[in-house]
This record gives sequence, C-alpha cells and structure tokens, in this order.
Amino acid sequence: MNELKSHRRLWIFFILVLLVYTFVVWNIGKSQSYTVEIVQRISGIEYPAPDRRFLIDLRDFDYIINQKSCRQLKMQPKFIILIHSAPRKRENRDNIRQTWGGWKLDHRVLFLLGTVDSEDLQNEIQSESDFFGDIVQGNFVDSYKNLSYKHVMAMKWATEFCPETQFIFKSDDDIFVNTPLISQFVQKLGNVTDFILCVINGGQPVVREKNTKWYVSPEEFPNDTYPVYCSGCGVLLTTDVARKLHKAAESTPYLFVDDVYVLGILREKIGARISPIGDLHMGSDKSDDMFAKKKNITDVNFYMFTYELTNQQIGQFWEVVYDYMSKGYYKKEFSMTY
Repeated sequence: MNELKSHRRLWIFFILVLLVYTFVVWNIGKSQSYTVEIVQRISGIEYPAPDRRFLIDLRDFDYIINQKSCRQLKMQPKFIILIHSAPRKRENRDNIRQTWGGWKLDHRVLFLLGTVDSEDLQNEIQSESDFFGDIVQGNFVDSYKNLSYKHVMAMKWATEFCPETQFIFKSDDDIFVNTPLISQFVQKLGNVTDFILCVINGGQPVVREKNTKWYVSPEEFPNDTYPVYCSGCGVLLTTDVARKLHKAAESTPYLFVDDVYVLGILREKIGARISPIGDLHMGSDKSDDMFAKKKNITDVNFYMFTYELTNQQIGQFWEVVYDYMSKGYYKKEFSMTY
C-alpha cells in the first residue's frame, strides 16, 4: 500500500512539473514573439520571413542596417540605383548625394555595404544611415572575395523591398551616372520585361596566376574562359530579371567574381538576353581626354554613365548635366531597338 502511494505521488509530481514546464515555454515563446513584433513596429521596417533569409549559400542572411520599403514610403520609383560602396568610402557617398544621386524626381538611391571589424566605423555607418536613410548593410564581411554576396543582396533587396519599381541600375561609388538621361531612357523603353542593358564582355580568360587578386582556381571555375557577362560598373535591368537572378543564386555554387557570377553564370542559367549599351556608355579613355584637353565636356550629356573618376570630376560632370537639364535641353532621341 505504501509503495502504491509512493508511485501515485511520483506521478502527480511528474504531471505538475510537466504543466509548469509547458506554461514557462509557452510564455517565453509568447514573449519572444511580442519582442520581435515590437522591434519591427518601432523600426518601421518590414523584414523578410525566416524562409526567405537565403543569400546564395548563406542560410542565416540578415540586414544589419535596412531601410523602409518603397510601399512604406508610399513611393513607386520608376527606377532605383543600387551602389556598391566600400565602408570607408564616406567621401564618395557624400559626393554622390551632392551630385547625381541627389536628383531624385522619379528614382531612389541606396548604398550597399557589408560588415566591418571596427566598432567605431560601424557606429559611423549607423549614424550616416540614420541621417540619410540610404544605406543597406548585410551580415557578410565587406571584402573583395564577398562582392558576389553584395551584388546578389542588391537584387534581393530590390525585389523584396521595392517590387513597385520597374528598373534597377547597378553601379559603383566611383562612377558618374547621368540620372536625367536614365529617367528619359526608361520612359522611352516603356513596359519591357526580361531586359538587361550593359557593356558586354565575351570570351574573357579565367585568371590562373596565383599572385593576383583575380586568381580563380580550377576547382572554383573549371572552364578556361568565362561566359558572356556584363561589366558590373553600370547595368540597367528590369526587376523581373533581378528576382530570377537572386533566386537562381540559391542553387548555384558561389564565385567571388561578381560580374561573372551574377551577370554571366546566373544570367545564362535564367536565360536572360543582354542588350549592348553601345554609344550610351562613355569609356574612361574619352573622359580622360575631356579633362586633359578641357574641351567637349558637354558631350557627357549624351552618355548614361562613365567610370574611374575622381570625386572632383564627377562633380564637374554633374554641373554640366544639371545646367543642361535645367535649361530644358534634355530631349535626346534614342534608337529604341532593344
């Protein structure tokens, strides 16, 4: 009889422990859910669902710094410009904000960064983001070998946080972008889809010299030449292409050469065709000649972008374009054969 009572007390004790444990776990889960809800409501930013936190081979991808979606800002930009920027290139970002990136009649400009190993630098980036509201920072290390993460993050962000836009222009922080011309160009294009416009590279050999930063091993890429790809310094593409690119990256082995990976390998995988940019792109030799001879600088009005410029040169180009636009002369006729 005493043994029976002892067993009964043990069972009662076990049931009580189980009830207490269930109650505690339920409350913790409720508290965590409430905390997440509060954080998201305070920040005012919509974050992707957990099953969408993929970035190529990263399964725990997240934004350290994010910005409000286009829907939250109640804007429907005709195009957005996504700029690869190095964390310490604050001067370049400020220069863009004061020149071609500050002209925002029908578009949105964002700078893309990775993580840094300096708490002071991170605090500076956070303050910069708080003031300007134009920085998106992913939780991968900002380095040359991680450029493909940054590139795909650009495609991912655009399609998840600004699907309202029709066009994306991908750029770097040392490039002059003729935003008034792009605005006119995309209006002429109309409702196109499956569209990529860029400088095309074809038949480029894979660098096998181990003492260079461009070295790619046969294990990383076995072929001797790269597929046809876009030069990533200036690319105009439609949002439907960006969506396909970042989804294709989730099942494609990583390659750090971002132009080749995103605009070559992934582009081929989704079957997207490239339209050559032709005479809308100004080569660095022409821009160098303009500044050296100090003439024909007004020709910049007829080019979509040019690269490898100093901040001063970008400022000079913008002064010319802004003056031209302000006088109502932006009436360039495009040969729309795309």
